[in-house]
Amino acid sequence: MAVEHNTLNALDASVISSIADRYEYRKYLGSGTAKTVHLALDKVIDRLVAIAIIDVPVETQNENNETSSKPALPASPEPGLLEKKLLEEVRLWSRVADHAQVVTIFDLIKKNNAIYIVQLFLEGGNLASRLENVGKLSESEALRNCKQLSHILIDTHKEGITHSDLKPANILFDRGGSLFLSDFGTSKTAEWMSLEKPDQSIGGSAIYMAPEQLLHASAAASVDIYALGCLLYEMLSGEPAFKGTGHEVINQKLQPNASIPSIENKHINAFIQRLMRYEVKDRPADMQQVAIELEQLITVCEGARSSIPVSYTHLRAHETPEHL
Repeated sequence: MAVEHNTLNALDASVISSIADRYEYRKYLGSGTAKTVHLALDKVIDRLVAIAIIDVPVETQNENNETSSKPALPASPEPGLLEKKLLEEVRLWSRVADHAQVVTIFDLIKKNNAIYIVQLFLEGGNLASRLENVGKLSESEALRNCKQLSHILIDTHKEGITHSDLKPANILFDRGGSLFLSDFGTSKTAEWMSLEKPDQSIGGSAIYMAPEQLLHASAAASVDIYALGCLLYEMLSGEPAFKGTGHEVINQKLQPNASIPSIENKHINAFIQRLMRYEVKDRPADMQQVAIELEQLITVCEGARSSIPVSYTHLRAHETPEHL
């Protein structure tokens, strides 16, 4: 335990006392740009939970005696605006948490200049750690993961809720390998709250963000379709589709004719290319269509039956297998 405590920063060191009333601290699980995550025991109902902790910028007085906060973000000059946005996103997340494969939120606490999100603990880790450990996934596993994600997102999109921040760290697994989706939109807002330089704020998430999301902060369902293409490529190749700093990735994505990396399987490659088209109109119409095409791809790639012709790789941008 001493080693684990040594890995914690000043905020994390206060976790033990902060959650002692109801939650018994067990261990440090990990951290990202925007948050740290800890394992704790909910003593009231005797259940292990994961507690994500997001630091809240503290208001300070500048030399002109004007209230400000760090990080100073041009898109959000009011110190409480990002915190309010984060809380709204957590509430949206809770609206879809009844879905069997959406991580459940048990509690939301604001204390000690931090927000604590108490959520379901899943022992299988996340997709990011899995890719780090194994390098890349088999075609079958990658497609099955995408199929599960598409069905979760069909349901959340019906509720008018776009995830907007699909990435490996937000895809979790239970002990049996079943997939769960977490952090509906909260990760990017948390990054804005935690980083001192605004131009770094979407450095990690930019890899999975659609062009319209980068240009117009779009929260349409199309951004999840694009991100799913990025995820599928990464699961199959073992590396992100775009590389470089946050700004370099953004510059690549904002080129309408930018090339998208390819993979060997021509059927899956054509599918990924469609998901990641620059123009929204050139992608599948909705997540339901994505799920249909995924099912057909799984059938072809696993050899159960031939339902997609070889000419699938030559489809025009507006076509889907249903047009054949």
